[in-house]
Amino acid sequence: MFLEFDRNLNTRKITNRRTSKYVYLYEDFLCGLGVISSTGSIGTNYSDTDGHPGAISLHTSTVANGGGRIGMGSGTLEQIAFGYASWVFDTCVRQPAQASTATDRYTIQHGFTDGTTNTRATDGVYFRYVDSENSNWLCVCSRNSTHTTVDTGIPLNTNAWESMRIEINANATEVKFFINNNLVGTITTNIPSLAGRTSSYNQRINKSTGTTQITTWIDYCYIAAEISVSR
Repeated sequence: MFLEFDRNLNTRKITNRRTSKYVYLYEDFLCGLGVISSTGSIGTNYSDTDGHPGAISLHTSTVANGGGRIGMGSGTLEQIAFGYASWVFDTCVRQPAQASTATDRYTIQHGFTDGTTNTRATDGVYFRYVDSENSNWLCVCSRNSTHTTVDTGIPLNTNAWESMRIEINANATEVKFFINNNLVGTITTNIPSLAGRTSSYNQRINKSTGTTQITTWIDYCYIAAEISVSR
């Protein structure tokens, strides 16, 4: 018997794996993940004193453009096209101990993006934070470098654990964003979809200015899709 997660993190039996309409990835970072970093670094040494076992840390470097990233592939190999399935991205992250400032500026992005730098994605659906744009988390949908952005009204909660979730409907006509299970944004424009407008799972932090190393933690990541037609 095979089990898989549904979009509400419940398990269910798969009776015929070949015709399953569901795709999922769940990583708790207890044993590590295929990860990639640039000039920053990645670690797994979080001490579970508050109910978050196996968290992985992402660090910026101490120079501009240095950062740490986890995700699928190299960051330039995009495997996900929206419009064929409903998708869910869910994660729990511990925010850095200090907010981004002009002196020590960094960018965080969680969700589906392409590329590996601190710039906005060419195609993607993601949360984004950098103080030069807004002191709050932003919801972003990017299609062919045209962006729709929604201010969540939620500032970076330094040194605190927060859950972040994205839900994309099957036709890629609506995206909902949640922080701590509260709906903080809905976007219906510039959602990348179908062939040629692909992205991939990425979570990253990148440095822009300053020399202080900045760290964020990720407790888990969960990605699931319900495909319109059985495989």
